[in-house]
Amino acid sequence: MKTLNKKGMTLIEVVVAIAIFGIVMVTIFPAVLVLNLMNTYSYEKLDTTYIAQQEMEKIIFESRSRNLSNLRTYLDDVMGYTHDSSVLTSFVYHKDFTNYTITVSFTQFESTNLYNLIVIVESSTNDIEGERVQLETMIAPGGSS
Repeated sequence: MKTLNKKGMTLIEVVVAIAIFGIVMVTIFPAVLVLNLMNTYSYEKLDTTYIAQQEMEKIIFESRSRNLSNLRTYLDDVMGYTHDSSVLTSFVYHKDFTNYTITVSFTQFESTNLYNLIVIVESSTNDIEGERVQLETMIAPGGSS
């Protein structure tokens, strides 16, 4: 009886192994791309939310000890915002931050000292341009305006 001595793989076995590997990679590769895109999107969302929260907390903290006119001066002089005088119904300020544009607006509620504070952060990074986060709260600046 003659026994066969196999010392290597045949060409057919190599081709089948490459084909199976190719099929697996074709099904997995799009999922990896989608996961990478989702990771980038989540990072931008988290980053813009964090910036909006930081700016809002600074403004809320300063509003406790400043009246509205002092708060507006603080936004201009210390925080680096520029006033948008084209909006007549509220006070709107803009600031360009590395890869982000921040917009802050104050709108007074009728005959009260309450203001609706809105902080909007828009992303202008190359990865995901136009990502936008908006935070909103009520403030009552201290002192008299």
